[in-house]
Amino acid sequence: MGLLMKRFVFVLALLVPFTLFTQIKFDILDVGSDKIVLEIKNQTKNDIELFISLEKFKKTSFYFKELLNPNTSDKLDYSKLKPFPGIGNFLSKVPKGKVQKFEIFSLEPKREYYIYAFQRSKDSVKVLQSFLFNTLAEKPSRQASQLAFSEITDTSIVMSWLNGNGEGRIVVIGPPKDFSKPKNGTAYPSSQVYGKESSKLGNCYVVYDGKDLRPKITISNLKPATQYQVSLFEYNGNGNYRHYNFEQSSNNPRVFITKISTPKIISIDGTQEETWLVRWEKVNGAKTYILDLALDKEFKELVESYQNLDVGDLGEFELSDLKPRTKYFVRLKAKGEHSESAYSPVFEFQTK
Repeated sequence: MGLLMKRFVFVLALLVPFTLFTQIKFDILDVGSDKIVLEIKNQTKNDIELFISLEKFKKTSFYFKELLNPNTSDKLDYSKLKPFPGIGNFLSKVPKGKVQKFEIFSLEPKREYYIYAFQRSKDSVKVLQSFLFNTLAEKPSRQASQLAFSEITDTSIVMSWLNGNGEGRIVVIGPPKDFSKPKNGTAYPSSQVYGKESSKLGNCYVVYDGKDLRPKITISNLKPATQYQVSLFEYNGNGNYRHYNFEQSSNNPRVFITKISTPKIISIDGTQEETWLVRWEKVNGAKTYILDLALDKEFKELVESYQNLDVGDLGEFELSDLKPRTKYFVRLKAKGEHSESAYSPVFEFQTK
């Protein structure tokens, strides 16, 4: 799971030297809807006592005689922690210079909790530092699935899918290698224009975040002849409470390849009495070009020797043995390793 945004709340800033704040470090190692794993580094010169509470502690100092000891277990059941009215539930004592790791479970989903570090002196207990964190919403149990593609062009694609049981879901697109997943506790801006900086997520982009019952979206600004991975992530909760489902499901994730850009015929010029030279603009990603020659615009009357003809990775090709005083129609498409283009606009010419 990803780390939540950490929010520090400092108290007694005027009474306790600032160096103390930097000498107690809280790190979230994992967080869920009912638990959190924390690492606390006590780099002060004194032992500290840790309490957890749902309420913000308003006192600057207090006193109680009971001596508290380190917990012997690193797994703590919140519902069984010893309560201290007006203060919170006791977590543990962390000796000076020590690092302690806790898993606190039986927490409530979508709740904020405060952890307080206290220092005991001879006749008082003072607040050194507080740390605020929140649990996540419950994770959706069923992932989005059946991702389907249609209308794939060189720069766009239409996609649809079957929703899972989350409150919403996001669609992430990016390179199959080093694909970036969202982080729990974080919501992301989205844009159906791929590559928009505001929707960036690591190496990828968030192209959808929504709750449509019958989703169907069009993604634009893709690169021709390029392979992309698409992943859907169901979620519950918003903002700091958002909890994603990272499991795979039927047709989720999927990979698609955009078409190669459509080539354009530049000219057709007669070189000899029965020979004509076709020239076109080459396009990126093409390994070869497929040419058709017909006697009609609809290409129903194809010339047999020029039907679906693979002419190789060229920018021109010579047509021969054509009938004189005859109208012909030419089209071609580019073909790559994994995809091909649409047919070029039809080019019409007449032999002499």
